[in-house]
Amino acid sequence: FPVTGVKALLTISKSSDLVKIRLSGPKDVWFGLAFNAHYMNDQPYTILVLPKQDSSTATVMEQKLGTCGDEASHCGGDPLQPSVKVIEDKIETDPVTFLQIRTVELERNLIGISKQHFSFITQDGKAVVQVPMMSAIGKSRHFDHHARHNKGILSLLSSSGSTCLCVDGTSSSNGGICDSKGQACERFMQPCAKACTDKINFGQRCGSLIEQSNPVCVSRSYSGGLKCCRGTGTILLDWNQDSPSDKELIRYHMKFRFWFQEYTDASLSPSLETTSLEATNTIRRGTWENTTVGIAQLFSAFSGGSTLLKHNSNSEPSHYNLNRYYYQTEAAAGEYDVPPAFARRVKGKDGKDTVLPIPGYPGWPENKPTPGTSCTGSCPEGPDCECVHEIRARFRLPVKRDGNEIKGIRLLYANGHCHAPSCLSLELYRMDPGHEAELLCQQVPIYGRGNLTHDRFDDADYIHIPPCLWSLPREEKEGLQVGILLPPGVEFLSIKKNRNTYLGHYGDMASWQMRGVEF
Repeated sequence: FPVTGVKALLTISKSSDLVKIRLSGPKDVWFGLAFNAHYMNDQPYTILVLPKQDSSTATVMEQKLGTCGDEASHCGGDPLQPSVKVIEDKIETDPVTFLQIRTVELERNLIGISKQHFSFITQDGKAVVQVPMMSAIGKSRHFDHHARHNKGILSLLSSSGSTCLCVDGTSSSNGGICDSKGQACERFMQPCAKACTDKINFGQRCGSLIEQSNPVCVSRSYSGGLKCCRGTGTILLDWNQDSPSDKELIRYHMKFRFWFQEYTDASLSPSLETTSLEATNTIRRGTWENTTVGIAQLFSAFSGGSTLLKHNSNSEPSHYNLNRYYYQTEAAAGEYDVPPAFARRVKGKDGKDTVLPIPGYPGWPENKPTPGTSCTGSCPEGPDCECVHEIRARFRLPVKRDGNEIKGIRLLYANGHCHAPSCLSLELYRMDPGHEAELLCQQVPIYGRGNLTHDRFDDADYIHIPPCLWSLPREEKEGLQVGILLPPGVEFLSIKKNRNTYLGHYGDMASWQMRGVEF
């Protein structure tokens, strides 16, 4: 329970008809656990741990809360006949917080000795699977109004058999992470795009993940990432991890300041100069029949790629709408794994060499680079060994907007999602005829040098990955290159590279956020 810091572990043994309860909480104040309830007026069966005078040991008592029937009064309720046996009471220092923590080991019968005592098996003799719980800690060692409280659900799993948590991606469910009953499964096999084998059509995309058998594409090999934390309360944690699903509400305030410029519409019709890009303006306004430029001439200019839109201050609006374009190099998956370059040998606890398995690639042989990996130097163990993992994807810009055909797109902003520090580069290329593999944008990490006298933001070793920026023709004075006017539906190639010589990375991303003006 993250708010209170109380932890609980229950072990049920039907053969002995006993339940063992391990409770942990602060050493110097009381703490407790209520069963089968989320509110005090549920009148739950509760186990309380109250420190004695010197706090070296504690008294354990059982209580039925809320018996006055008034939730607002936080009624402490009535003591119950003792049924738990204290096996151990110890105090340890938490290695993370350095606070002193009390842990008590308790034991009692599965079936309560009265109707007021919670029973851990149902009437038909089956053990309970999920139990609503409340925890609380006090302000002192005396049982009184709590300082903090928290609610949650305790899930009980079989220790001898298997409990369905993840459904195999080959089944009809297409993979999912489930609750402790194997229900409420959420699909988490990512819809990886097909491999790039031929020219793609409008609206299609292709990528490297399926070709590389990336673990993110199949539930059975999914090793970690976004889908491990569903945000609906199903999160797999170790004993020493607190659940982030039920934190206290944090209130904060945000202040925004907006700078704006007044919009001025085009006041005059464009001049009828015979340049293809001014013809684009004419097309945008729906007056194509008034220009002397033909479609063939217009698209000839597009394929040339170097002609830029002229600005006529008498005919252009003061501002254009910036449209958003979003594409993923991890095509359609939203995330992907960067595996380590090699399966490496390490010394085990017994002193013997053992091969570390690569998550998502079980049984991967030694000395063989993982899919998508290329290396230089004496690999895998040489001091000059350097390895890079690469994925690629192809996609096309749109040809229509709100049902209207687009005549041209001028990119003004492109920013790739590249996780530092393993990110080496993220590159965007044109692939239309005559411009194959023409670089549009390259993003690389820039490491701070600590030259704060020159630049107060130049913190040493901090990583900055700046975006690619362009301007409209009339904004050249701002120091940016004028953006190239691209034809609609132009095909792009994206290439993402990560360093993976020794370490991998789960939940990596390689998406492009772009903005542009359409004509």
